[in-house]
Amino acid sequence: MMAHLFEVCHFFVMWCPSQDTFEGLDSGAAFVACRWHELFDQYSPDSYHAKLYSLSGLISEAVEIAELQKNQDAWGKHLILVKAEIDERVKTGIESQFCSARHLGMLNKISHSDTSSEIIRLGRVLDLEGF
Repeated sequence: MMAHLFEVCHFFVMWCPSQDTFEGLDSGAAFVACRWHELFDQYSPDSYHAKLYSLSGLISEAVEIAELQKNQDAWGKHLILVKAEIDERVKTGIESQFCSARHLGMLNKISHSDTSSEIIRLGRVLDLEGF
């Protein structure tokens, strides 16, 4: 019973990073970082997980985040979530019935890509083609 209680409590623990994480930040920036993490962390009970219904909007967001990730690796966590949502939409969304095989292949590559440059390149091609 106690082990199960620990697992439940551990699941709902608030994020409490080391002091080194906030080195060089003022108290306002540290507060925003903590709230931002709490709001979007997938294990936080207060997390918000927005869903975009436009696949083209998801692609645009993935490209923007990939561009940000080139300078700051911290954006990688958010990019993973966006890529997972793109993958889910390709597999289950109505777009899969109307997209060409080429576009579906490009969407699949974006959702499984490990490099920001590939996501940016494919996203821009889709944008140019009016996807």
